[in-house]
Amino acid sequence: MMKQKHGCEFFGQTDYAGLWANIIASVVAVLGVNAFLFVVNRSRFDDLPPSRFDLPGWLVGSVWIALFAVLGVARWIVLRTGTEQSRSNAKIIVLLMLFCLAYPFYTLGLRSLVMGIIGNFLTIGAAGWAAWKIRLTSQIAALLVLSVAAWVSFANVLIFLSVFSR
Repeated sequence: MMKQKHGCEFFGQTDYAGLWANIIASVVAVLGVNAFLFVVNRSRFDDLPPSRFDLPGWLVGSVWIALFAVLGVARWIVLRTGTEQSRSNAKIIVLLMLFCLAYPFYTLGLRSLVMGIIGNFLTIGAAGWAAWKIRLTSQIAALLVLSVAAWVSFANVLIFLSVFSR
């Protein structure tokens, strides 16, 4: 007789059901935060007038959905290695996800340019730290985690171009 699995057990599985569970949970989390932000706040730095370097909100949201799916894949890859470090490295990826989900809140609802830039540097640092910690378990997962740092670095460049092109 086959034992029935509970929902949270899927996240630790290393088969394809575990992969999909990690991707879906990650995407649902970011969709929930995005939905909240669209209802409560349109997310724009109030101290910056519109610029030609601004990306549309739907594009930014779509990139974050893709990044969270990638982080879900990275978590699954780390778990799949089955090493002693795999569970703690999977937790590091979850911590990075939580840090990224909290970004709109610790940057004062994206109302302050300065807090946004500080938040971007903190996010880049957190992603770099997470990649550094998991690199020995899986270099592929570490590279996937670095995609967060790459995106946020790009966003920072756009912010600086927006500020200094005036």
